[in-house]
Amino acid sequence: MASNFTQFLVKLSNDPKLLRKYLKTPEAVMIAEGLTHAEIALLLSGDGNLIRSAFVNDPDHKAALGVSPDQEIQIQAVTMLIP
Repeated sequence: MASNFTQFLVKLSNDPKLLRKYLKTPEAVMIAEGLTHAEIALLLSGDGNLIRSAFVNDPDHKAALGVSPDQEIQIQAVTMLIP
């Protein structure tokens, strides 16, 4: 099962209402979604490379995206998630 961090990023990309809340009050949304202090700090850092690395290094990130394990995917920096 994918980490809570990965699940949060996927949920954020699929839930426009949650995304709107996140863009207004990112820290409050992350706390409500159960992210750790380290995960919150990572997203608030705005470092797209570190955020992407944390996502890609989750061994279950493809499953969270609904992608087969053998399929190659391109993960772009998700700048809209960075407050």
